[in-house]
Amino acid sequence: MDATTVTSLSTNNSMTTDSYADPEATAGQYDDDDAEYPVGGGLLVNDGEEDYDDGSNQLPSVEEYKANMVQGMSIRAGDDSRIAPMEIGDDGGDDGNQLPSVEEYKTGAASGGAGAGGTSIKSSENTRGRNRIMILLLAIVFLCAAIIPLAILLPKKDSGSNNSTNGSRGSGNGSGNGSDDGGTVQQPEPIRTEPLPFDEVVEHLLQYQASSSVDLSNPQSPQYRAAKWIAEEDTLEIEMDGDAQHSFFIERYALAVLYYATGGETWKWQMNFLKPTSVCNWNQQFLTTSLQIVRLGVFSCLNGGGVSRFGLPQNNLTGTIPDEIRHLDDVDAFILQWNRNLKGPIPAGLTEMSGLEVLDISYCSLSSSLPDSLEDLTKLTSLGLSNNLMTGTIPFEALPNLVELRLDDNGFDGDVNEFNGMMPNLKFLYLEDNGFTGTLNENLISYWAKTVQNLDLSDNMLDGPLPTNLFDPTSKMNVIDLHGNRLVGEIPTMQQENTKLQFLALHENFIKGFIPASIDKLVNLLHLDIARNELIGTIPDTMKNLSKLRYLHTSDNEFTEGDMPEFVSSLTKLRELSMKKNNLKGSIPTWIGDLTSLQLLDLDSNDFSGPIPSEIGNLRGLDHLLLNRNELTGELPNEMNLLRDLKVALFDHNLLNGTFDFFCNKQQFPGITTLAADAGGTEPLVACQCCTIKCDPTDPDCNQLEYFVNFDPIWEYGYQRNVYDYSEEIVPVEDRED
Repeated sequence: MDATTVTSLSTNNSMTTDSYADPEATAGQYDDDDAEYPVGGGLLVNDGEEDYDDGSNQLPSVEEYKANMVQGMSIRAGDDSRIAPMEIGDDGGDDGNQLPSVEEYKTGAASGGAGAGGTSIKSSENTRGRNRIMILLLAIVFLCAAIIPLAILLPKKDSGSNNSTNGSRGSGNGSGNGSDDGGTVQQPEPIRTEPLPFDEVVEHLLQYQASSSVDLSNPQSPQYRAAKWIAEEDTLEIEMDGDAQHSFFIERYALAVLYYATGGETWKWQMNFLKPTSVCNWNQQFLTTSLQIVRLGVFSCLNGGGVSRFGLPQNNLTGTIPDEIRHLDDVDAFILQWNRNLKGPIPAGLTEMSGLEVLDISYCSLSSSLPDSLEDLTKLTSLGLSNNLMTGTIPFEALPNLVELRLDDNGFDGDVNEFNGMMPNLKFLYLEDNGFTGTLNENLISYWAKTVQNLDLSDNMLDGPLPTNLFDPTSKMNVIDLHGNRLVGEIPTMQQENTKLQFLALHENFIKGFIPASIDKLVNLLHLDIARNELIGTIPDTMKNLSKLRYLHTSDNEFTEGDMPEFVSSLTKLRELSMKKNNLKGSIPTWIGDLTSLQLLDLDSNDFSGPIPSEIGNLRGLDHLLLNRNELTGELPNEMNLLRDLKVALFDHNLLNGTFDFFCNKQQFPGITTLAADAGGTEPLVACQCCTIKCDPTDPDCNQLEYFVNFDPIWEYGYQRNVYDYSEEIVPVEDRED
């Protein structure tokens, strides 16, 4: 993630998106036929007759995600609260801030993705079409709001779950809404008419080592409060008998401790916690933007009643995770992500939950280092600790079943080569934005190439040359992101075709030499970013064979001066073309109008001359147009009126003339937020009443930001860019045009 402070030029980009994944395995997920829920995409709650998509699937907007994760970022999306799915029965309705699910981001646009082929071109006609679709969807939402609550209340067939209420496992928790047995029949639950003696409750908890005597004797502790609640306020009849490892009483107590330890009274949703009912009913149901019913809280129990899946994402949890969660010994999925005020270390008790398969505490404020005992969780398939404040090295040597490891955006360090031989089934490895060091050696790449599909080591401190086998034709990698390191040397040449790789990001390194002509061996490449390196020569014409390219960034290198490469005209699927500071000269070619899928065209800081071609009006889906800092002349072509989706348009530091006032028509250009032209000073070159940046033609310091697109595509959004922001780096004085 780019930690550069951003300007106010942030704009949403509702582009058609690509999923960078093997056709047999979607990015962020794995294609295990036996898996009940996708790794990295949240949990699917099995309710017998229907599969529901857990609300942990909900992602924040890109602005929220970025602005809240990086120090120095400006928050542009209102408050920093996460917007969760609409609760069923909420009279407030849809406030327009409903979030798309991960599937909607990663696979919902598969028609434009790698495996499906084809793209859609964003245009004003498309926008009107989407508006009609939204009206239809709103009508469906209102209809569902009336029908779905009735459906939820209707009983299903009882599959014969055990609903007795003694103190042993297999009883006492009832069937509940969260049970895996498919039944939602609410059996009458016994009500306790007299409180339990508090001393007896404490004695029982101490007998089975549920908590320490110190905690249970401190009236301010979550443990004391939970014991007090279960003794004197809880009216559900539940016995204290039975082995502690098979006690519903201990399990109920542990959940109450979690409630008090994480500020349950101020949770965003109470999830029916501490109600006098089975803990399998301690949940709430919500309606997602894709009209799926999801359940959060205790959203799944075993046939016998023990809690098996637990999730409180985006629920304003505070404080720390208590050690008592170790008593949730049947839980295989534990989800607490997007609780920014959840602090402290990972408790030792969590590593005693030996049945865990999915652990996700991402986007919180956990600190300290990873406990050595984490490697005891041998059943883990997905471990998510992204975007916390954790430090230290990676202590576990082997997690044999791990498929997805997300440790990005922390302060971890150590030699990356220590991963060699670890986690033999790993498919998705996200280590970006940490302090990992070392040189990528060929042995490590060979090991990862056997299983790893997504490899993100960006924004670390890796050095040395790129390994020669990085593009091995047998590799399974479809994402390689190494940007923002200290890599040197040259881009390796390729002898054979690589059919897997789709996303390659090498920008912001110190890579030298020529772009190899064999770059076209990456036949399925969709995204290529080699900007901000020290590459020389010319961009090879063989790149015309990369016909699937959607994103091409070659900015800020040391290429030989010349015309804009004609092979670009054959890359008709391009959505982003950035050739800033590429020593380009001559006129902007008329074939630029053939790239009708473009949404970003960045030709800033070159030596283009002559008029802007009228064919640019063919780029109806263009959001961002950067033509500043060239030698362009004449008036803007009338066809510029057709670019109704423009949000950012930079024309300053040219020799253009005439009027730009047609941009001021908000009906024609409703989304434009930044418009720069030489319309300032005592002798402006153009007329532009609504320009947000009016440069004096004689002022070389006006609008001298680098304007490099940051907020790189990241795994959370399937390596797609959904928003543009620009760095606030200032062009060095010695590099400015006279």
